[in-house]
Amino acid sequence: MAHAVLVSLLQILEKLQHHPGLYSYTKTIHDFQTKLCFLKYFIKEDGRCREYFMSDLQNQIRDAIHEAERIIESHILEDFLSSESERFEEVWNSLSICTQKMQSVIEKIDYYRQMATESMVEGQREVNNAGRVPSIRGVHREDPMVGRRKDIAQLRDRLKGETGSSKTKSSRLEVVPIVGVAGIGKTILAENIYNDVLVRDMFETRVWIKLSLKYRKRDVLIRLLHSMKKLSDKESPKTDDQLAKDVYNSLKSKKYLIVLDNVSHEAWNDLKGLFPDFGKGSRIMLTTKSMDVACFGDTIGPPYQLTPLSQDDSWQLLQSIVFDGSSRQKLKERIKIANKIAKNCQGLPLAIVIIGRLLSTESMTDWERIESSIQTCKNYVDLIEVVVSLSYKYLPQYLRECVLYMGIFPQGCEIPFSTLFKLWIAEGFVGAEEYTTLEEMPEYCLSQLVRRSLVSVCEMSLDEKIKTCIINDVFLNFIMEKSKKEKFFHIIDENANGFLEIDTNDQRRLCIHKKLHLSITDVFEYNKMASISTARSLIYLGPDPECPLRAWLDFKHFRVLHAPNIRFYSFPDKILELVQLRYLALSYNGKLPPSICKLRNLQFLIVLRYLIIKRGAPLYLPLEIWSMKELRHLQVTGSDLPDPSTATGGKDDGQHNHLLLQNLSTLLDVSAHSCAPGVLQRIPNLKKLGIQIEPMSAQNTVETFSFLSHLFVLHRLESFKCIVTHPYFGSEVVPRILCAFPFSLKKITLSGCGFPWEYMSVIGSLPNLKVLKLRNYAFRGPEWESFKGEFLCLKYLLLEDMDIEYWWTKVDASSIELRWGQEIDALNFPLLSCLVIRHCYKLQVIPYKIGEIETLEMIELVDCSPSAPVVSAHQQIKEGQRRMGNDALPVQVHFSWDD
Repeated sequence: MAHAVLVSLLQILEKLQHHPGLYSYTKTIHDFQTKLCFLKYFIKEDGRCREYFMSDLQNQIRDAIHEAERIIESHILEDFLSSESERFEEVWNSLSICTQKMQSVIEKIDYYRQMATESMVEGQREVNNAGRVPSIRGVHREDPMVGRRKDIAQLRDRLKGETGSSKTKSSRLEVVPIVGVAGIGKTILAENIYNDVLVRDMFETRVWIKLSLKYRKRDVLIRLLHSMKKLSDKESPKTDDQLAKDVYNSLKSKKYLIVLDNVSHEAWNDLKGLFPDFGKGSRIMLTTKSMDVACFGDTIGPPYQLTPLSQDDSWQLLQSIVFDGSSRQKLKERIKIANKIAKNCQGLPLAIVIIGRLLSTESMTDWERIESSIQTCKNYVDLIEVVVSLSYKYLPQYLRECVLYMGIFPQGCEIPFSTLFKLWIAEGFVGAEEYTTLEEMPEYCLSQLVRRSLVSVCEMSLDEKIKTCIINDVFLNFIMEKSKKEKFFHIIDENANGFLEIDTNDQRRLCIHKKLHLSITDVFEYNKMASISTARSLIYLGPDPECPLRAWLDFKHFRVLHAPNIRFYSFPDKILELVQLRYLALSYNGKLPPSICKLRNLQFLIVLRYLIIKRGAPLYLPLEIWSMKELRHLQVTGSDLPDPSTATGGKDDGQHNHLLLQNLSTLLDVSAHSCAPGVLQRIPNLKKLGIQIEPMSAQNTVETFSFLSHLFVLHRLESFKCIVTHPYFGSEVVPRILCAFPFSLKKITLSGCGFPWEYMSVIGSLPNLKVLKLRNYAFRGPEWESFKGEFLCLKYLLLEDMDIEYWWTKVDASSIELRWGQEIDALNFPLLSCLVIRHCYKLQVIPYKIGEIETLEMIELVDCSPSAPVVSAHQQIKEGQRRMGNDALPVQVHFSWDD
């Protein structure tokens, strides 16, 4: 793929061009940059000349850029990055050699540039003739349930236990299978029913599990327990039998609904014994492509076979995606073509949705090509293959690389966007554009892939961003085949014969999914791997290996090394030779060496601990860390940023004032020592800060939390987390401490701090705060007074393991105080959508007036005192919502002692 290599090479040239020691070569570098920038623009605008770009031209450009990259790296880059100023003469000599050897590459790029120019002109002529209408639609109003209302009603009755003319409800466990071909809409139908208000009221516990093509029972057991909040990440590992027993015990007293999406015969045969039947009317809903699965087992009811949409429903769905009613009179020819396309989609909703979203942005000529492509499809299999191919073909180049890269993750695994985000940037797939920042661009790219139905959202974060995602099943095979053909990455998994299957030509990325075992045979295989000179990334996603990677670190040109599961017992010096690294993630318990500063290109540094060691004296990163100007994300568990102003042991003499990490946006797993004024002032663009504090004595509490008065200098800070591990409290709450939170904060998480409730007024005054999570005595004391005008933007509030008894409110400073349960002014939380209260055993009352907050979507109560009024108030809350016309508000009440 040419786009990422172009971006990467342009970044390298940018560094060379601006270095004062290479001033004599500025024009040479600039001319080369100009050629590359044009090719990048051509790739970015490939929608205008797609037929040209999808030909061999793409591969020719890619190969030329690879060659230029290899020459620059072998003759200049390593010397340049590691050299001191007195060695510039050697660097100049390297650049002279490089310039001579690159002459043929430059000639090639000139030729491709001319071809690209002609393609752009021809493409623009085509657009002018055909007419592109990017705004056929206005607001996106598609209804994915077109033609499925009857299906929803019938399946809802099945979950109630009502079938046919009989309205007698069955109390035994029943399985409801939904069967149909790929793309027929099984999953989205099941999702609609799963989230239906009436269905939610039927069941105490609901769990959704999507099964992967490579099914593993253990993964399903863990996800079931996590969904029911019955398994902590900190628990010691359990056997499969222990996990299965926990699942059984967690469900046996409940009326539950379990949805298993994409079930194979093997998976159902393995899982069906997990689910107890105690005559409570529990249900299991399956989605499957196999009629054998749908008809398998004594407890399965008759399968519900999903049929294609009618022609009328197909046309209605396509219209809702493509056309804005006001423009139809002007688009008669387009409507005629769209009608043909709707018929040729054979009633498959997935095909209609994907094609519809393509039509809404493409030219008239593209409409005709799309219609021509699908009209010859004879069956569903052919249609899905064509639709998938078209969906990929009409993606912008940078989105193609993004979606192909998602194939490095094991099939069926939920991909954390926080990891994907960093890898996309480090690989060079995304960059800052004129309309967005570098941090915003990955979110935009993922949203585009979701909109095109290539990727599905698995979980959203509390601040309404995508937390985990997954590639849609129908695209998996295409992505894997395309990646193999393009030599985009090579996966070593359980099916691979060691490393012997690796094609040593142009493998850019190595992805390992299986556990590593080092043996005598492997030595020879490593020798083979050492010949893969084109490798730029190593992504290890397997379980903990028995031995660290040794020989693999010999790849001089690595840019990405993602191996957080690999434990290093001494810091590997070989890593310090990887001077082009942009991303490094591993596990290591020791102190980073000062020579880490050799990695001047590093943007993401993640060093985790594999042993939890209680801190003694502060462990500081080397002062040289301040010279790593490219750092964007820094997470070295248990280590703090040193304060340059005090590093010499004396007063700040100004000699370290130049040390700034301007690009650093995330700093995690540090202690309060990293929040000294001399540190915070040197990371002015920080957006996310995570603090961990060891247990404190009463004597040093004020000193420990004094860092809160320094946070105001972080004007861009959006997320702040402060965790006190294993807190110890005396009889008194924390004394008065100056808190100076920046107004930019959107999310705050506090745990174990023991603050007095008066501090909440400081937090409540933050104008942009959307998420507030308070855990483990983050605040102490029986009473919390809140005031009208506070928490004006708060959407999510969590209180967990707190000793609060009463929540008081004041309408304004002069009004009388009102105890919760009597009256409350909803304006205290005008935008609140979710309230979660867990393990607050002393809490007496939840106000029924809170149900009148119009934005409220959910209230969850877990393990509050069953005798307290707080538990019985939930019916009043629901009544308040119904009076406002909102029947959808779920109020979940759960007691663990009922399990």
